[in-house]
Amino acid sequence: MGIGAPYEVVLSVQPPHLQDDEDDDELPSTPLISFEIDPNQAPESFSVYGLVDGARVGSYNISLSQTEGHWNPKIAIVAESDCIGGALLRACIDHEGIEIHFETEHLYAYGTLAHRAGRPIPFRGCEWRSFTGFNTTQEKPSNKASEMRRLVGTTTDNSLFGWVVADYPKGWLVCDDGANETADFVNLTDDTLALIAVKAAKNGGSSTSTEALQLVQAQAAKNIFFMEDLLLLHATLAKRHTGLVVLKDGQRQADAYEFLAALRDLKPASIHRRAIIVQPQLSQSEVQKAHNAMDRNSRNNKVLGMMRIDEMLRSLDARCAQLGFQMTVIGAA
Repeated sequence: MGIGAPYEVVLSVQPPHLQDDEDDDELPSTPLISFEIDPNQAPESFSVYGLVDGARVGSYNISLSQTEGHWNPKIAIVAESDCIGGALLRACIDHEGIEIHFETEHLYAYGTLAHRAGRPIPFRGCEWRSFTGFNTTQEKPSNKASEMRRLVGTTTDNSLFGWVVADYPKGWLVCDDGANETADFVNLTDDTLALIAVKAAKNGGSSTSTEALQLVQAQAAKNIFFMEDLLLLHATLAKRHTGLVVLKDGQRQADAYEFLAALRDLKPASIHRRAIIVQPQLSQSEVQKAHNAMDRNSRNNKVLGMMRIDEMLRSLDARCAQLGFQMTVIGAA
């Protein structure tokens, strides 16, 4: 086939939110689906483990063949857990739902196998912050909606939501977490409107592993839709006002009415708009090492993974720039 060993398999489609139908107070969650692959396997046929939120739920054999110029992956189940995670994984890895990345910089996606040539361009829009005192593997203080709203930003909240409240003390900060959300947080100051997407780091996860960032990048892409249309943003938040947690200059507010009035009165031409992604799995030291290796024209799985992340973020950044927004990714210093 003229291509190297596969080093990463990822979903090109995102799984749906999961929610317990019997518990209206349970916040919907997006499961993190990832794959574990042994190195140095043949590209024509190789084995992977499927993981949901870090737990193995199945093992699979993936084989690639070509028919009349079209590449066809076949995915055979070797073993699979009889659980919702196994069923979800199986539903997501149909032949149109995966990408396969090879060490020779070949990519399989949507029936096409292509070689990505050219010098890699690092994404330069990262800011590095300290998360000391916060649990970067915990996204929110509770998965129960009522408990999350009660605890977010309090002195006992050491989740990433708590970090956002501590790091954005000025102006309006509104938590809109849940199904059909506009963003995890909306921050409105005198001259800036920011929509903030947050994703917890994975225990033992690498900065150059793309799954967690892919989820938050997809969420941020949806947030941009609301950023572009302030009337829609206002209407959506107004409809959801009873479930919002609203702070003004760090102080809890009894309701969302004053915030909604401020948002309604915004003049689009006078406001700076930002899309912010908080993903502490991106480590400044790991990213710098990968970028230094790129500069030396070195290629290994970490460098190739970083190239994919750079490509993903540059694409989203270009979309923001086209619309007149600024995109920032916040990682761990």
